[in-house]
Amino acid sequence: MKYARTILSGLLIVALGILPTGCGSGGGVPTFTVGGTVTGLDGTLVLQNNGKDSLTITADGTFTFASPQAIGSTCSVTIATQPPSQSCYVTNGSRTISDADVADIEVHCYDSGTPDPTFGTAGVVVYDNPTQTLSYWDDWGCAITTDTTGRILVTGASYESHTLTEDMLAWRYNPDGSLDSSFGSGGVVTDLGETANTVNRGVSVTVDANGRIVIMGTRRNFAGNLDLALWRYNANGVLDASFGNGGIVISDNAAGGNRDDAGYAGMIDSSGRILVAGASDNGSDRDLVVWRFREDGTPDLTFGNGGVVVYDHAGGNLWGDQGVAIAEDADGKILVTGYVDNGSNNDMALWRFNADGSLDASFGNSGVVVDDNAAGGNDNDAGLGCALDLTGRILVTGWSMNGHDGDMVLWAFNGDGSPDMTFGNAGKVVFAGPDASLWGDIGNGLLVDANGRIVVVGAIGRTSGPDMAVWRFNPDGTPDVTFGTGGVMVYDAAFDAGGIDDVGWALTIDADGKLLVTGYSRGVVSSDMVVWRVIP
Repeated sequence: MKYARTILSGLLIVALGILPTGCGSGGGVPTFTVGGTVTGLDGTLVLQNNGKDSLTITADGTFTFASPQAIGSTCSVTIATQPPSQSCYVTNGSRTISDADVADIEVHCYDSGTPDPTFGTAGVVVYDNPTQTLSYWDDWGCAITTDTTGRILVTGASYESHTLTEDMLAWRYNPDGSLDSSFGSGGVVTDLGETANTVNRGVSVTVDANGRIVIMGTRRNFAGNLDLALWRYNANGVLDASFGNGGIVISDNAAGGNRDDAGYAGMIDSSGRILVAGASDNGSDRDLVVWRFREDGTPDLTFGNGGVVVYDHAGGNLWGDQGVAIAEDADGKILVTGYVDNGSNNDMALWRFNADGSLDASFGNSGVVVDDNAAGGNDNDAGLGCALDLTGRILVTGWSMNGHDGDMVLWAFNGDGSPDMTFGNAGKVVFAGPDASLWGDIGNGLLVDANGRIVVVGAIGRTSGPDMAVWRFNPDGTPDVTFGTGGVMVYDAAFDAGGIDDVGWALTIDADGKLLVTGYSRGVVSSDMVVWRVIP
């Protein structure tokens, strides 16, 4: 009987799936493999699981990590290295191991400087105002940002040539490029302004620490003049009644001319105050203006004269002076770029102001740097975008006439305002496109990515019209040849028959490091607002 009981016990052990320690799965804990599929790879890719189990892959296909994992443990697949001219992304890469092998992790690799195929239609979202029935209605985006949930915010305007009406618009998109129906009306907010035949335009958009959306720009008043305008919206797209007058702040007559005032760039500074750069008509020409507002929309009386700084360049009376882009450095000083009038044409200008609005005398010539003739044409130069790099160096992009058309220019300055002679050619890079055209090449905005590379957005001139362009440069000003073609991505695809123009106005980086660009695409009939998402 003892022998029979022994056999019965063994049968029960087998039936219950209990194995002695040291057999099969090791102590009775099941393990499972982790793997998936790679697509689009052109080069060598190294994946890691949980930061240590490395796997080198050189071609598309399936993959499996060498080390299986115990049930109940967590896998986390990440990119360790990728081909220099590609960006790769992991989908379904993190989860708790259950009771089966993991085989559905996806790794997609895309060429840098190409539209992101997972966004909109082939990387592009187009907005054509559906409420307008007249044939010629233009829509364009001037500024772009993202919120903490990854949704994309754009501001700009829609213009109808028959009634000379320009409305401020703000759009919010989900990360996949679809309009966010929880914002405004179907994803769009519109401000029609005060009067008919009006001008209302958003030029900057940002999200404050409370998730409210702040838009800076221009609004025409009842008297027919332009005013600086600020709008603040709650997250649902409804005007925030606690801000200004029913959600809107208006500022007029900064330069004393009782004429037009316009904001061209804005931001929220490190103390939560709103900064705007632009211009005001003084009665004979325009002066550069910087406004600063408290969080509630009231002027910050500790800044300049009643919250306003006005700069009038000596000797100029043709076009005047204008601020087009604004940034804040690590010391809380305010950088503005744009142009000044020298009496015969415009020169690129870079101002640095102390936190109280006074010009910083330690910078350039009493707080101002002026650069003329960047492209050799002894004609107009203008700064249109400004940013600081990872070392605190100041970068400006814009435009310079070369004698027959414009060239895109990228300037680099040290902290004292002197040109960084290690950058490009004596502190500047000039890009002249292959075609002579009416407008030439232009840089409208720039940023610095997490790797210190400089990204510029604008347009390259063609004889048939400009094409949207994104340039990427190494920190020393040389083109980053791993991006696009020789460091440049060019996009030519207007969304109306017989397309003419494609222009990028502004850009930002999303949480995945992808580039978001807004601007417009023009056809024979009208232009549409466009958002592009670009693989970095």
